[in-house]
Amino acid sequence: PPQQSGMVVGGGYAPEPESRPHYNRQYQHEPPPPVGLKFIATGTTWRVEAPDKSIYGEVVIPASHEGKSVSSIANFNDCPGITSVVIPNSVTAINGGAFNRSTGLTGIVIPASVATIGGGAFANCNNLYSVTFYGISTVTNGNYDNSTFPGNLGKVYQAGGPGTYVRQPGNPNWTRR
Repeated sequence: PPQQSGMVVGGGYAPEPESRPHYNRQYQHEPPPPVGLKFIATGTTWRVEAPDKSIYGEVVIPASHEGKSVSSIANFNDCPGITSVVIPNSVTAINGGAFNRSTGLTGIVIPASVATIGGGAFANCNNLYSVTFYGISTVTNGNYDNSTFPGNLGKVYQAGGPGTYVRQPGNPNWTRR
């Protein structure tokens, strides 16, 4: 994408707030949702999705939307332009297949609040080289092999617990840093 003055929000370009004169007046309590994200009500919280598969760059998932917390992530699959994802502490679940085939994803930090990771959540993320787990997450289908994570990450994480795991390009084997 062409270089523009502004900030990348949710994988899309948004001009700096001061270049939007209505910004402070219209959004006094909460900024507008990041570009390219969709929020689905799930009772008293939100599930966030990326129906626009052209979303790119670092995606910052907000902790709340319209006064309710964002508690789960789904449907970021087949988004090859995503390079990293910032997950807030409000998220408790990463749904199955959530990032499947998001081949541009190179690193992710999973906060301690994430209690469950659905099967296939990071399957086919072949360029994922750094994953940090701040807590103990359970893979909902109990499958810690490469159907949920690339290479042997699931098995290494299951044995090693929270921490940062890395691998070299082309190498399926992960190590705890």
